[in-house]
Amino acid sequence: ERLPTLAEAIDAAQGKIKLMVELKYNGHDQKLAERTVGILEEKDFTSQAVIHTLSYDGGIEARTLDPRLQIGYIAAAVLGDVSTVDYDFLSLEQNLATPDTIDTAHDHDKTVAVWTVDDRDDMVTMINRGVDNIITDQPELLKEVRQEMSELSDVERVLLMFGDMLQD
Repeated sequence: ERLPTLAEAIDAAQGKIKLMVELKYNGHDQKLAERTVGILEEKDFTSQAVIHTLSYDGGIEARTLDPRLQIGYIAAAVLGDVSTVDYDFLSLEQNLATPDTIDTAHDHDKTVAVWTVDDRDDMVTMINRGVDNIITDQPELLKEVRQEMSELSDVERVLLMFGDMLQD
């Protein structure tokens, strides 16, 4: 089946959901940030989209083209000092989403998205650590976990968090 273009995906999402658009620099990326931002602006979708990328310079270019866009940095390996990352949010591989990294990001007004969290226990751990977004291939499972956690008493929630801390 043919994959939709970004413009087609925006048409399908318009008014229903936000989109996380990844800039993937892989050799076929001439003017990628410029073309992507142009489509988001043309479709009046900049307030409903965030951009994230592994390319630090690519994200900065997108921000320069349209300062209203929320820009995220994807980290799959060593991240370094998150306080110096000039981005709105971090998109972390779940092993990098340590309590210290999440706290430091929040202290510097950055939100944290974690990927790819498909296991129930990992979802609970990430929620307990205070991540802002979970990227998953199991959205129904995440929905169940969030519902179950919302029904816990304060004591149950504290015990669950304490158990997670012991595992770290």
